[in-house]
Amino acid sequence: GTLPGVSNFQISFSEKAIHTPGDEPDVLVAMNPAALKVNLRDLAENGIIIANADNFSAANLKKAGYQDQLDAMTAAIFTSYARYYLEVLRFHPRHLKAFADSVKIEGRQYYDQAVKSGRGIIMVTTHLGNWDLAGAIVSQLHPNVAVVVEQLKPAWLYHWFKQTRERMGMKVIVLDSGAGKACLKHLKSGGLLALVSDRDLSGNGIILPFMGQRVSIPKGPAQLALRSGAVLLPGCLIRRN
Repeated sequence: GTLPGVSNFQISFSEKAIHTPGDEPDVLVAMNPAALKVNLRDLAENGIIIANADNFSAANLKKAGYQDQLDAMTAAIFTSYARYYLEVLRFHPRHLKAFADSVKIEGRQYYDQAVKSGRGIIMVTTHLGNWDLAGAIVSQLHPNVAVVVEQLKPAWLYHWFKQTRERMGMKVIVLDSGAGKACLKHLKSGGLLALVSDRDLSGNGIILPFMGQRVSIPKGPAQLALRSGAVLLPGCLIRRN
């Protein structure tokens, strides 16, 4: 698990005879963090990493010298989350247009094509950057935006989030037994439905590989798109500073 103890070998596949001792690998198989750190610099651009996730423990990350990076990433995650709450707490509708004007929208043509199709739109996003402000920006583009929200406890917290999102220009659909029908009705009327889809709150998702682990991914967006004929668009808001 230490850097000096790393050994490696390379396998090459070719239609012609191979006479070189080694080359930039297109695929790197890392059995532990030390192997990844030693060999990552040799990986070809846009190469593939296959990692033995079971060996990427905190102890092995520390042996490989990744602990500082891990601590910094952990701090950055909590800082980003705190910034999300601060931005939502400070939000006021009169600031919305100025904020929207400060955002650079990439891939706008895909949204425009979806609107021209005359169908409903499902915009799928994640808990990245500030998903509520992303919804607020979309509400400046589309006249009929709805979001599905979890019914948080205590009740006052749920009502605060509901009112805040409504002030941002979004219709709120509560995640309960009637949410599916409400979403279909909204989409069939030509509305845009924004879904934060990286958490499987129902427990009935599809198990898929994600960053070395098998996780449950919500299947609601795909099901709604198939049932309603809506266009499925991915999107997120990323901070540049």
